[in-house]
Amino acid sequence: MMLNKFKRGFIVLLILMTIVIFGCSGTAPKFSTFDSSDEGWTIEGDPDLTSDDLGIATPEYTEGYIWVNDSVSGGIMYWVAPQKYLDDKSYYSGKFLKFDLRELYRDGYHFPSPDVMLFSNDGTKLVYFDQNNYDNSQPNNSWNSYEIKLDSSAGWKDATGISLSSSTTFLTQYSNDLTPATDSQISSVLGSLKSLYIRAEFTHGSDTDALDNVYFGTTN
Repeated sequence: MMLNKFKRGFIVLLILMTIVIFGCSGTAPKFSTFDSSDEGWTIEGDPDLTSDDLGIATPEYTEGYIWVNDSVSGGIMYWVAPQKYLDDKSYYSGKFLKFDLRELYRDGYHFPSPDVMLFSNDGTKLVYFDQNNYDNSQPNNSWNSYEIKLDSSAGWKDATGISLSSSTTFLTQYSNDLTPATDSQISSVLGSLKSLYIRAEFTHGSDTDALDNVYFGTTN
């Protein structure tokens, strides 16, 4: 009898441990530290690289980060997150997106554009603007760390229905008129995430841009 109780207790404990292990791995933050590869990140816009039919290219890789040269052909470059960052990330609502940017070389002046964009499968588009990137000419030729909360307190805006093209018309025409995104909208987009974009290019003219230490869904 005691042995049977022990077995039942052991089985229950094993089940609980399995739930905890798999539950935690499913909701754990996704991250890219680029220690050994580009980890599936791509770049779109106007990189000085060979792009596929969708205008997406594989960035250059140096151990510890990825980088790209601007072709200065009129587009705005964005880092494009790989699949592991997408689909149901609703459990990241209220947590943080963190990353490091560096503009290794620039030949021109900064211009505003969405710094992060989240697109859902239902067509909702949320954008985030970091005013420091424009007013204080960040990022610069040192690593600049960003921490963006995934809720309405960060100032996310709803850009649904607006064409986020490669031109800066979007910024000058719409940035001050967009509706603030609600917590419900942000949670909904995270729950059916189709695309995550992090801005790479900040300068009119030539520039070389780098990305490192991306963490999605951290608690602090």
